[in-house]
Amino acid sequence: FLVCLKHSEYYKLLSPFKPAPDEPIDFTTIEAVLDRYTYDFGLSIVEKYFKGLQQTQLRDIITFRAETDNLRKIYRIKKYYPETSHEMIKALLNNKRQFLKKSQLQKLIEAKNHETVIHLLESTRYRNFLNEAEFSYIDELANKIMFKYCKSKLRSSAQPAVVMAC
Repeated sequence: FLVCLKHSEYYKLLSPFKPAPDEPIDFTTIEAVLDRYTYDFGLSIVEKYFKGLQQTQLRDIITFRAETDNLRKIYRIKKYYPETSHEMIKALLNNKRQFLKKSQLQKLIEAKNHETVIHLLESTRYRNFLNEAEFSYIDELANKIMFKYCKSKLRSSAQPAVVMAC
């Protein structure tokens, strides 16, 4: 796989994860690296090709998506892999925040379990998204949050790229 990617920018990202023979591949960390790259690349495109309000709104959408991705990861880890260290959780997260303060994100990382994660979110700006959001699994909640956020942007933005991004 790495041989095929030798002349691409993905080679630099993925080559450190080449496992030794008979060693498992660390797919979780690879996914985190690729997620960070995707969000950083999207933001670099926005910075390069857009200006003013359109740039700000597009940056907000990408950053919000990255943050909801972090919430999804934290919730899943707390529910299915509760023994995961706080350092490991931090290593798997995207480096973007939209509504959460650094201290709030830290509290989520240190939460006892997945129920505590939801409880802590109720004391953040996410409470506006959680009020009517009943969910069976975390992806459903994250999608509802993203939908509600983009719906408000669609109604208020006259920027064509923002409307398309939503």
